[in-house]
Amino acid sequence: MQGTQRPPANWKPWQISLYLLIALIVLAPATIAVIEFLVFHSNKPVECAEFPSQWQAWYTANHSSTDHILPLDLSSVPCHNNLKSSKTGFLIFQSAGSISPSYKFLWLYFPSIFAVIYALFWQIIDGEVKRIEPIYKTSRPGGARVGPTLFSEYISWPPIFSPIQALRRCHWDVLCSSSIYVLIGFITPVLQTQMFQIQSQGFQVGYIEKFSGRFQPFTKRGSSTNITYVEGPLLGIFWDDPANFPHAFLWKDRAEGTFRNVAYLDPVRTRAQTIVLGVTVLFALHLLLLTLKR
Repeated sequence: MQGTQRPPANWKPWQISLYLLIALIVLAPATIAVIEFLVFHSNKPVECAEFPSQWQAWYTANHSSTDHILPLDLSSVPCHNNLKSSKTGFLIFQSAGSISPSYKFLWLYFPSIFAVIYALFWQIIDGEVKRIEPIYKTSRPGGARVGPTLFSEYISWPPIFSPIQALRRCHWDVLCSSSIYVLIGFITPVLQTQMFQIQSQGFQVGYIEKFSGRFQPFTKRGSSTNITYVEGPLLGIFWDDPANFPHAFLWKDRAEGTFRNVAYLDPVRTRAQTIVLGVTVLFALHLLLLTLKR
């Protein structure tokens, strides 16, 4: 029909489409929420109440009834050492082989895979923004200066220097996209590898020797039917660091108590990661607004 005009074609490539940018922006605060949830729960101090019953179950399963006679209830046994600095963790395991394949994948592989794919999408967006920047500048009604536009050479520069060059030339969209790629592609992987930590923990029931003051495991004494021994009452020793544990021989002799490993998120490195993701969201929102105005 004559007199009708076609709507202007959408010149924006899919790499900087509205839906892709919004999806990547939403993923960042969602990741922050998951990280903060894991940090909060995995760094809670250990509760002593759970260990005496676990130790008693271990002792019953690994010792015959004629070895030593234990009281039927150890819930009232007091606990000492390092409880406030210990972590509950988000994953508890005895050894690497005891972790199920699904948990091992979620803990060891999924964060790295997610970080690589997320950085890959931002790398694609950054490359496309740098490619079309000269075309967009020169296509405006007022045009653009030839030097800063056509000879910007963003593609040939190392990515880490692109934000500086974009800031000098006042190319704000390139500044946003390149800054995001530097944060996600270079800083985030370094922090991600240091976020997950392992803490070894041990628990033993015993008593304090009268003269030496040394903690003696219950499994190393003679049989008795009385909970109160000549040396002293039963007590529980919990520790999370063999260097700070005053009875190092117990740490080496792991058959003399219950030992476990807990995986947790380091709070300092995790806070740095959330800051990086937060700054990424700010740059991404600004890039989205610049894209909508074009």
